[in-house]
Amino acid sequence: MYKKIKRPVWAILGSLIALINILNPMTAAASDYYDDTQYHADIDYADMEIQWIDEDATMAFLDEYEDAIEAEDEEAIIAGYDKMIALMDYTDTQSQLNEIRYNTDVNNEEYSDLSDHMVDFCTDMDDRMLSLMRDALNSSCGAALKEHIGDEDLTDAILEYEDLTPEEKQLVTDYQELTQEYDRLYVADVHVDIDGKDWSFERLENHSDSVDYDEYYEIVTELYKKRNELMAPIYMKIVENRNRQAKIEGYDNYPEYAYENIYARDYTVEDIRKVYDGVSRYIVPLYEEMDADLTYNYKLEMMNLPGEERIARVAPVISRIHPDLQEAWDYLTEHKLYNIDPSPSKMETGYTVPLYSYGGAFIFDSPYENWHDIQTVIHEFGHYNETFHGYRHSIEYVHNVDVAEIHSQGLELLCLEYADEIYGESCADDVVDNVLTDMMDSAIDACIYDEFQYRAYTYDGELSTDILNGMFNEVSAKYGRESTPDMAEYYYWVMIPHTFESPMYYISYGTSALAAMDILAMSVEDRDAAIDCYMHLTTYHGDEGFREVLDDVGLPDIFEDGVIEDISIAVADYAGYGPESKKPEAIIKKLLADPVLVVSIIIILIVIIIIIVIRIATHSERKARNRMMKQQKMYYKQMRKQQKMYYKQMQMKR
Repeated sequence: MYKKIKRPVWAILGSLIALINILNPMTAAASDYYDDTQYHADIDYADMEIQWIDEDATMAFLDEYEDAIEAEDEEAIIAGYDKMIALMDYTDTQSQLNEIRYNTDVNNEEYSDLSDHMVDFCTDMDDRMLSLMRDALNSSCGAALKEHIGDEDLTDAILEYEDLTPEEKQLVTDYQELTQEYDRLYVADVHVDIDGKDWSFERLENHSDSVDYDEYYEIVTELYKKRNELMAPIYMKIVENRNRQAKIEGYDNYPEYAYENIYARDYTVEDIRKVYDGVSRYIVPLYEEMDADLTYNYKLEMMNLPGEERIARVAPVISRIHPDLQEAWDYLTEHKLYNIDPSPSKMETGYTVPLYSYGGAFIFDSPYENWHDIQTVIHEFGHYNETFHGYRHSIEYVHNVDVAEIHSQGLELLCLEYADEIYGESCADDVVDNVLTDMMDSAIDACIYDEFQYRAYTYDGELSTDILNGMFNEVSAKYGRESTPDMAEYYYWVMIPHTFESPMYYISYGTSALAAMDILAMSVEDRDAAIDCYMHLTTYHGDEGFREVLDDVGLPDIFEDGVIEDISIAVADYAGYGPESKKPEAIIKKLLADPVLVVSIIIILIVIIIIIVIRIATHSERKARNRMMKQQKMYYKQMRKQQKMYYKQMQMKR
């Protein structure tokens, strides 16, 4: 399935392939699931240079190609098509390499300016190339070119291409500037005055020991409120920009346009309301029950590991999920195709992007500096493996995020089997509980942010910061997360980059999380079948819709009645929260399985026995003491009675 080709750069972020004929491919091992003839360059990330093209020479080449079409030069038309594909691949790759270094240092003006320039040039270049390809297919040489391309869906999409208007090009530029302004605010600190003291996030972090909880929360709330005041106006401009683009394309609003064209979804904004309802009715109650039982694990929260150690922790389990995952892992680690260590200048985000110039991909992460960073390695490798095996040209790239997120979340859940090895035996149970709770949290957040964005983009009136904040709280309350203006949560929605940089993306975390939890439920009954289901899922690269893929691999359709309820029951059973877990014998068994709790109970019983023995031994002494205390109380009562009578007499005299 190809979306209608309209090459705004934001819609193809990361769709990078390149000049494969100038690099030597690696030899791949045989696989039960993947094409072993895939191209992968033998090059480290450190050796991937940013060398921008000669723009004048590129435009001169396009002029020559236009002449070839007019001259009906079949050989030149076919050769020129291949060169245009290579140019698209190369410029997209260069753009992404620059984006990686910009995200590593978001205050670097050189990287920021180059990024803006690349967006502008690629928008113009891609627009002209697609127009020329369309004209070539409509020429007398069109049949030969179509045969050379060999992909009817792609040629049909090219034939339907419409040239970008000056207004559309300006919308691309404006949107790029808005997202970069947001990026800069995201990493910049803010300052607020509270009782004559200047507070910032940095100062609060450095002086957190000097304030109590209430004061700390008050400061945090004011800081997020300040960020909200700065960022919300940017979001309003983005809503206006994206809605304008959607209307040019013939849609009523951006959510409808994005669902169909940007994310290639095979469900609509009306369909997703069934998921909203299922999540609020069945996932939210289970989440709240499990979340309330989570305990603080100091070891997990302090598990701040260097990037290389995180890689080392995950490495042993990859091939044990399935040997066919090992090839992509080896390529990733041997060529150091990741940037996962902390830096104060980094954009606080994590992603995997294809580098099609080299037949690989790159993982970027700004770590939380706790145990979640190991989960991020697993999550992003799920994306990496699919991208590694899904070699495509930039023009062919279709990013179905609902399916893509199953690749990542499904791998996270399958790796829970080895939590004791990755995190240590003392942390394993807490990791399982936290990951399952996080997965449900993803589904809930996905519904909140999708519904919130839909309301914002379809709001009948002029948006304001207060309206957006109130709107977000109203939606959140439907999912058990009501907040008020004196709470930090009320303002926090601006801290989700996807809302600004990938509008309407977030729901894919929810649909995919539900599907991933289905794979986990399957693994309880038949782990081999669950792994086979997951591996087949990784062979889908965006050309098929989410619901179509679920049907192909044998997973239930989450849009059907009862499916989300069944998922909640399966997760509850897996986590020990099902009906069976409520029975007394199950509770006792669960308690006895916790060695710390068993020791605590034994100590308590010993203390109780000691107390009983002491009470028996001192019975006579306590009896005498009680008699004396009783006499003292009677004396005290008598004295109080006499005092009251005295006061009454004194009042009468007055």
